Parts: sequence; C-alpha cells; structure tokens
Amino acid sequence: MTKCIDTSVWIPYLLPEALQPQARNLIVPLLTSNVRLIAPAFVWTEVGSVLRKKVRLGAITASQAAGFYDD
Repeated sequence: MTKCIDTSVWIPYLLPEALQPQARNLIVPLLTSNVRLIAPAFVWTEVGSVLRKKVRLGAITASQAAGFYDD
C-alpha cells in the first residue's frame, strides 16, 4: 500500500504544534508498517519554507530548523 503525506501533515509531525499528536498518530503507524510513504515532489521545498518562516518569526532556532529538516 502507498500513502501520500502532504506538507500540512509533515510540519505538525516534525514541529511541536497543536496538531502534533494527530500528525504523529497518523504517521508513526505508517512508518512502522509495510506502507510506502510518498510525498509531492515539492514537499521538501514547502517544509523548508515553513521552517525558514518559523526561524524568522523566532518560533524556532536555525539549529532546530536544520534538525527538523534533516529528520
């Protein structure tokens, strides 16, 4: 089985946000099962853009953003 995960799910999965528990409840079982996760080709650009914005707003540090992006 294949599931497509969008930026709107990846961001709360990676960052401490209000919807993080729901995002983790969705993604963690998929990561530990025989499901192939895919994402739109531009998802990492969108994730990077959101992380840069959060750094600019002071919500996270540049070091944290790099760590989240590497995850």
